[in-house]
Amino acid sequence: MKTSTIIVSEILICLSFALASFGQDNIKPWEKYGLSQSEWKIIQDNKISLDKVPVLLSAGISIGEYSKKPWKALGLTEGEWIEKRRAGLTAYDIELEVQSNRRHWKVDSKNVVSSEYSSFSSNKNQLVSFLLPGFQQLRLKEMSRGEIMAGLAIASLVSCFVVTVVEDRFEARPLYFVLAPDMLWSFVDFKITLGKMSRGAR
Repeated sequence: MKTSTIIVSEILICLSFALASFGQDNIKPWEKYGLSQSEWKIIQDNKISLDKVPVLLSAGISIGEYSKKPWKALGLTEGEWIEKRRAGLTAYDIELEVQSNRRHWKVDSKNVVSSEYSSFSSNKNQLVSFLLPGFQQLRLKEMSRGEIMAGLAIASLVSCFVVTVVEDRFEARPLYFVLAPDMLWSFVDFKITLGKMSRGAR
């Protein structure tokens, strides 16, 4: 009796192992990963590596979402996007973050362009003050100095022209001894004025 009981028990154990083995063989591949059949089809259609599936699922990323490659539209790499999702950000959070960064970049670029334009404008004004003595001073309502500088420049040019016409030879002394120092005076004076204005604006 005992022998028959032992034999029956062994048969039952063997049958249970066989059934378990048979059941495992019949598990569908998508069921191993806890996916639906449609998700498995997406994996096959998009040739997604099976090694990546657990990574995606652990980060809360669905197969359908991953297959759309949302990182491309955001200008991110696949790795960056997955890391942000793994850190707990939703797809919407990532999109907002990227848009915010782009706005900051645009503002910074605008500030750089504005700064460069201001620098160019300042250099241009200094050049004008050198080439046209008295002009910038008159523009800034510094009438006395501006009128003297402009008067000296005009006088030197007129005298140079008159002497050249009358004596039939080019006379450069008014340019050397009057116009050149006048141009230098205008340039230095305007630069000093700019420095005062800059300090006063702080």
